Amino acid sequence: MQEDDPERQSGKEQPTSLLFPAGILIAFVGALCGIGGGLFAVPLLHFWYRRSLQQSVATSLVLVLMTAASATWAEALRGSPDIVWALVPPLALGMLIGAQIGYAISRRIDPKILREVFAVVLFLAGLRLVLSGGHSGDAGTPVEIVNLTLGTVCAIGVGGGILAPLLGVGGGLLMVPALFLSVPCLGFAGARACSLAAAVVGASRSLWLHSRDAHTCRRDAIKLGSGALLGAALGVLALHASPSMGGLGQTLLAFVLWFTAFRFLREALRGRFGSNQA
Repeated sequence: MQEDDPERQSGKEQPTSLLFPAGILIAFVGALCGIGGGLFAVPLLHFWYRRSLQQSVATSLVLVLMTAASATWAEALRGSPDIVWALVPPLALGMLIGAQIGYAISRRIDPKILREVFAVVLFLAGLRLVLSGGHSGDAGTPVEIVNLTLGTVCAIGVGGGILAPLLGVGGGLLMVPALFLSVPCLGFAGARACSLAAAVVGASRSLWLHSRDAHTCRRDAIKLGSGALLGAALGVLALHASPSMGGLGQTLLAFVLWFTAFRFLREALRGRFGSNQA
């Protein structure tokens, strides 16, 4: 993994000790909403610490992996977990396929276009969270597993897997709403838990692809990842202790996503106008 990079020099003035508590907070919110947390980690590393966008994406995958693994473990330890284990393998298989596609795209796409894509994805994710209104669906109803369901779930995994290496996220921003709408018996809680469980596989593959090309910053990754291990477990515990926290977390997340989308869009537009003037 890459330790230093010329593009990171301007970010060294920022106290990296803040990455550990940031990892706790990001993973806590991520566990509530079913996302890996890359939506927060990438802008944090890119805008605040001035890492390159590619390095920010790669490093954030460590946080995503730790968040997904910790949340899944905490969920599995419960007497009645929300995870429907039969849906996790096809979802994870789809993510493995999608991760390979997404990584190939990430090596060819212009960073300015990537910022614009990120801005659109963030805005849509925030809109989805607001429109869901914390509705839990038909959680608790037995899920009937049929070939059609498994095929749909695998296709959803492919979509989430493409986003993982491309944007440094766990894919939950696509998989959670897609599972919620396609398999209503899951409810929001089941969609959240299944998405995080599959993200362990997808994030691992995406991280390996980026680390192979030395895109990841070890120091940032260790601090973010260790915080995420603690934060995700706390998030799962808080969610089950007070179910109302799920709705509150979704609403707060939506506003943060929109703010971050604005930052990425402004950066992308500034780059475009700057290039035109040059």
